[in-house]
Amino acid sequence: KTNGMKNRVYFIIVFIFFSCVSYSANVEWMKGYVVTNESDTIYGELGYRDGTGDWKECFYRQQGEVEYKVYSPEQITAYGYESGLLFVSEDIKLFKIKQRVFVQSLLSGIIDLYYLDVKKCTDFPKGYAAYIVKEASGIMMELSDPSKSDNRDIIRRQNKAKLNYLFSDYPQLQESINKIDSDRDQWIALFQKYHDIICNESVCTNYEEKKVASRCFLTPYIIGNYCKVGFNNFVDRNSFAPGIGVAFSRSMSKYTDRNLIHVGLEFSGISISSHEEGSEQMDFSTLSFINYYTYENRFDKVAPLLEVGFFHGLQFACKNKLESHYDYANEVDYNKYYYGITLGAGIAIKVRKTWIPVKLQYRYYFWGTKVLEGVSLQKINGVSLSIGYDFKL
Repeated sequence: KTNGMKNRVYFIIVFIFFSCVSYSANVEWMKGYVVTNESDTIYGELGYRDGTGDWKECFYRQQGEVEYKVYSPEQITAYGYESGLLFVSEDIKLFKIKQRVFVQSLLSGIIDLYYLDVKKCTDFPKGYAAYIVKEASGIMMELSDPSKSDNRDIIRRQNKAKLNYLFSDYPQLQESINKIDSDRDQWIALFQKYHDIICNESVCTNYEEKKVASRCFLTPYIIGNYCKVGFNNFVDRNSFAPGIGVAFSRSMSKYTDRNLIHVGLEFSGISISSHEEGSEQMDFSTLSFINYYTYENRFDKVAPLLEVGFFHGLQFACKNKLESHYDYANEVDYNKYYYGITLGAGIAIKVRKTWIPVKLQYRYYFWGTKVLEGVSLQKINGVSLSIGYDFKL
């Protein structure tokens, strides 16, 4: 029975995880603009997909509309988001890719710096991620992204060799080249420094991607916990207890709040007061300090969300009385330390530039220690309903 329950729990975890990944592939609409081949700028909303299709097509719609247009790299010059991302149409002629695509523009000047990120797909079964340098002559150089490679050290050495060749006449850049890895801010800074040298510190770049910090939130919330508590495998009691908590959240992307990592601290507990005639009479309550780590996926303005994570905590008895047919006026032995998994679903409502998350969570407890004697608190399974408010930090 125990193994069957654990198998079901593991199945739910895997299901929610892959659901999160699937939802991440969906389109998220954000404010932006399209530049036509006739140099006209059209403002509206763009469908953000984080590399799952941004490189080969642009989804555009007028603000508030449902229907959208799909533009190919041959049909428009560029498209950009208010949040800072700019994609330009370029005819790429490199060993691994020879076609016109949308590339992320990091810096435009005497030498252009692009970034191309393609998730695994039919065209690229292994995916593709690289910085692309375009010289004034039109010659292009490919520098693979070390963070997307299994041979990170080899790729770093190859990139340094190519950059040393490109900037062989500029020893002032040597220190920056030696530090280069996969951070796009480092790459932008290196090429900006090159332009400063060439142009004698006058402005000779047309565009530089603005720095955007990852978004962080502090979310206080209130919670109601309902759980079924088992004692010695024969006494089940229902518990309802309120609680409060606070979570620190960090967006996994600089441009969207779709994927979040939470670290939280919660104060709640168990509360049982049972005086049924002919059965165990109980007055038992605990105060719990719960620390948890979860991954959450949300999208769009009224965002369905899924959450999966791990929690652990300490609990302390506030009241502990039990009268039974077997042991009169006994105390309940209980596990002070516990841990388990949490699975959640709900909605996040976007209000201006922040969110109000409403979540229904299921918690499955794996005890850290086992009580072998006395009347012991052995199992807890329950659900909780919480509502919070995200404060942007």
